[in-house]
Amino acid sequence: MNDLLRRAVTAHGGLDRWTTFIDIEARFSIKGTSAPFRSMGEALGPVTFLAATREECAVIRPFLMEDHIGFFEPNYVSIETFDEQVLEHRDQPHATYVRRATGVAWDSFDFLYFCGYTLWTSLTTPFLYTYPGFESEELAPVEEAGEEWRRLSVLLPAHIACHSPRQICYFGPDGLLRRQDHISSVLGDVVREDVSVYDEFDGIIVPSVRQLYQPVSGNGRSNEAALVVIELDAVAFR
Repeated sequence: MNDLLRRAVTAHGGLDRWTTFIDIEARFSIKGTSAPFRSMGEALGPVTFLAATREECAVIRPFLMEDHIGFFEPNYVSIETFDEQVLEHRDQPHATYVRRATGVAWDSFDFLYFCGYTLWTSLTTPFLYTYPGFESEELAPVEEAGEEWRRLSVLLPAHIACHSPRQICYFGPDGLLRRQDHISSVLGDVVREDVSVYDEFDGIIVPSVRQLYQPVSGNGRSNEAALVVIELDAVAFR
């Protein structure tokens, strides 16, 4: 583990604390202004997100309808009843997801896949970067918002569903994540993700607000409204 990653992990609660947990339960809302969201009513939530900490596997309850849940894994998504009867499913959802242009409306499986990996990677960062198969290196720092932000370039392994396999993370002087750039993202060429409003849950420091913007030009962002806004109401680690 390099020095910057070690500092970031410590600032977010520490690896010793993180490894005591096996599950996450979060309450969240998500909304979007981009075309893919429009067929989904542009919003989801508040809903409950249940996931494992070490495995990319999650359930969203309810999902789109009050009596349905969404089940997510990188290679499989399904819409089920509350008693786990599968109504519809899709194998290899990434294959369909990446073929859709940004302006093309998503179907319910695309939306489920997006919500599943977005929430899971958000709630496990930066601890996720210490898992086997992840590669990271520190880049030159930048000045932003009156602070020096240290930058970590991360390459995610192929089995992890995510916006993009290569990301650049920006950490403030306190070691907390300020921003992520998703390079060659499925949402566009480069997507900037700003994180803010940190809270402590069970000893883990978690940002309660995430906003995704596109396009990115240098260190700036578009003046348009955020493509996606994720707000966490509560998180529990067990």
